Amino acid sequence: MSNSSTQNSMDFGVDGKAIDGIHVSVRIRPLSQAELLRGIQPCCTSTSNSSLVITKPGDSGAYLKSQSGSAFDFAFDAVFDETSTQMEVYTKSAKPYVGKVMQGENVTIFAYGATGAGKTHTMFGNTRFDSTAAFAGAGIIPQAVTDLFQLVDARIAKQDKGETWGVTM
Repeated sequence: MSNSSTQNSMDFGVDGKAIDGIHVSVRIRPLSQAELLRGIQPCCTSTSNSSLVITKPGDSGAYLKSQSGSAFDFAFDAVFDETSTQMEVYTKSAKPYVGKVMQGENVTIFAYGATGAGKTHTMFGNTRFDSTAAFAGAGIIPQAVTDLFQLVDARIAKQDKGETWGVTM
């Protein structure tokens, strides 16, 4: 981008890619062991890294069109399937916004969904942070806080002595 006005109107994440004001990601929760034992079939399928299909199963002996199965396609900024790791979800959906916080912008990341959908797991993840292996299961919040403090440390290292930094939450 050579035009400075274009560059000033764009926001960039820590990876240098342009980001918009609102980013919507969807994470498909894998079925639990209990759900699998009951024969429950998944209703969501990721069709790409930005779209999914929600399927409504039909009745096998359906006479009415409303009783037949149907499928609905939806597009999002990012879709994470059942095999996505905590690191993948964080890196693609939240990490680009950590740099915006350091630029003085307000950022909100929240999880929305039904009870048991995996919101707490996505946001907090593995609660044991005693080793690198445990941190690999960390959710969005601990990973964002870690990255934020690393950015603060990097800024402190560049600053003159006597300057102070404070972080409030």
